[in-house]
Amino acid sequence: MQVGGGAALSPYSIATALPPGFMGLRIVPFISLAERYDSNVFFSPVLPGLRREDYVTTFNPGIFFLHNHPLINTSLQLATRGEYFVIHPGLSYAGFNGTVTFMMNELARRVVAPGSSFVVSQNINYSPSLPGFTAGEQNTATTATTEIDTTTALVRSTALFRVNTLSATTTVGGAVPLSSSVLFQANYGYSLFRFGDSSLNEEVGGNRARTINSTAHSAQAGPAWRVTSSDTLSLRGVFENADYGGGQGGYQAIGASVGWHKVFSPFFTARVHGGATRVDQDFSGALGNTQSSEGVAYTGGAAVTYADGPQMLTLSYAVGLAPSFIAAVGPLQSHVVHVTAGRRLTELLSITGGFTYNRSEAIESTVQLPGTFFESYSGYGGVNYRISRQYFATVNYIIGTYRGNYFTPEVIAFGRNAVTFAISAYWF
Repeated sequence: MQVGGGAALSPYSIATALPPGFMGLRIVPFISLAERYDSNVFFSPVLPGLRREDYVTTFNPGIFFLHNHPLINTSLQLATRGEYFVIHPGLSYAGFNGTVTFMMNELARRVVAPGSSFVVSQNINYSPSLPGFTAGEQNTATTATTEIDTTTALVRSTALFRVNTLSATTTVGGAVPLSSSVLFQANYGYSLFRFGDSSLNEEVGGNRARTINSTAHSAQAGPAWRVTSSDTLSLRGVFENADYGGGQGGYQAIGASVGWHKVFSPFFTARVHGGATRVDQDFSGALGNTQSSEGVAYTGGAAVTYADGPQMLTLSYAVGLAPSFIAAVGPLQSHVVHVTAGRRLTELLSITGGFTYNRSEAIESTVQLPGTFFESYSGYGGVNYRISRQYFATVNYIIGTYRGNYFTPEVIAFGRNAVTFAISAYWF
């Protein structure tokens, strides 16, 4: 898993801070050049004859568009990413990513009802590195008014080895006020993963983790009650479905959850939610499974956020389901703990840091197959410095330990650490 402290400023934060451009359009081209020492570019355990370390040069140009319209606000970010490896030049590649978001709150208020909101977002990414643990981004409703809660129960598992990966995610969310204190919210998420060739072949170590194409759908809907000016209660129905390529079957989950959101002050908020989901699996003939099975998985989480001027701190925990795409098909129950912190020391200098713990395993613990258990500990720290109005410098360090039964029921472990120095420029 690749983790970083992030740039000093994002194209989005810069664009939104600028005065409106021509006809409401703001454009921010950007570019980043980075040098990295990486102790494990293959994300693999020690293998005979394999040198895992490398020195990597990264080139990352892109452009950000933000268009403000009376009815629809549109943001679009397009970027490419190229990396050159000194010791393993065969790993050098060019990838891309793009994100587009349509905020249609004003349109929803005019067409549906006053106080309504609606958002559509699409992301696509191509990279030779499998996605690691992620808990999904969320836009949390602070009160039962007009904001959309797009929290999902989708929690990702980890992976082994570099492999060409194309991923795409779509999120649609909306909210309609039923009364002055009740808001009905709904969201839908779609994701797909398509895999190519691994950077390690069968001759290296004699093993290779099998990757499996998957397509997943997730939907949630339910009311939220504004109990007081600072307390919101919510009730959600949850549905998830995942299908695997090659006729290997899939699973679906139906459940419910309840939540509470508390605003203690303008700087301090907390959120907790929990529920249960019934999971029906059908993998006839896949990986030795010859019949359908069912079980119950618990979902939920909690988050505390403190942000006061130059400093911020977030603590979060999430447990949910995600389709496994490494070695075995089926749902994994994933636990993710995040701690992130940041502080602006001066107008030009800031620091960031964080820690993540992840554990994913099959719902039925008796399953002894590869791809049914993953665990990791990782942390990062970074320093961001604004050289001038347009130029920024960052130094990041990451360290992690990863465990899993990738090839056989036996659990193996590997580590990775990396130091990155980057210079970024934004033209605005």
